[in-house]
Amino acid sequence: MLSRRILSFIAASSEVEGVSYLVIAGGGGGGNAQGSSGSGGGAGELLSLTPQTLDVSVDYNVTIGAGGAGGTSTYGSQGSNSTFITLTRGGGRGIYSSDSGGVPPSETSFSGGSGGGARAGTGSTGGASTAVSPGIGNAGGGSTGNGAGGGGGAGSIGGTGTTSTGANGGTGVQNSITGATPAAFYAGGGGGGNYVPTGGSAGTGGSGVGGSGSNSGDGTNGANGTGSGGGGGSISSSSYVGNGGNGGSGVVIIRYPAANTIVLGTATASTIDATVGSFKYSIISGSGTLQLQIA
Repeated sequence: MLSRRILSFIAASSEVEGVSYLVIAGGGGGGNAQGSSGSGGGAGELLSLTPQTLDVSVDYNVTIGAGGAGGTSTYGSQGSNSTFITLTRGGGRGIYSSDSGGVPPSETSFSGGSGGGARAGTGSTGGASTAVSPGIGNAGGGSTGNGAGGGGGAGSIGGTGTTSTGANGGTGVQNSITGATPAAFYAGGGGGGNYVPTGGSAGTGGSGVGGSGSNSGDGTNGANGTGSGGGGGSISSSSYVGNGGNGGSGVVIIRYPAANTIVLGTATASTIDATVGSFKYSIISGSGTLQLQIA
């Protein structure tokens, strides 16, 4: 988890009205392929708040959750929580399978904002979603064969792995907070890997893709700034053991009246004070300090 800092709002009056925000936790890392295939990591929980009235001259804690590391020998890592006003939960880590058919300590230990996908094997189930209303998240998908389950996405449950394919990751959701047309997707689940021949596709939203059954069977990373899950690794016919992809980092996007402006302190932003009609927005990519002021 990145360091926790302070966010201050300062304006000419005691309140700032009409502030909306999108908070997404880090996505879970995909599982390594040990003997069969690794599952996709779950997306971080997504929380979208309609216009709020915030007090000024009040310190707000802000945390941008890091994506979980992809598994290089076993499981992927859990995504880290993000916080702005309220907390969002990191995505569930991807699971791996072993030659001996070993069972992970608990399928529920792979739960998260969206759950990690199931390990390969008939009857395996994915991790549960721990998202709470009004947060958005879904469970990871199951498996009925050599293909591992896909990580859950904010928009749907992860897909089910089969004998011939790794599962697709759950879909992300579109959000129009930046005014982009079409609205951008966030928080897609990672695809599950497979023994042969095909890994699962990414969930829409910048997610990692499950590795295919080839000599380059690594799962790919979830896109940073989307909270998407990493893809699961695959093992090929030449016994190459693929690693899981990393989960994408979380993000906080703040939308506010155009009469205001954000002045960065130690925070980092990929977009700052972009004007769209009667509002502005900033995409906060790193924890730190900033102030919302009257322009």
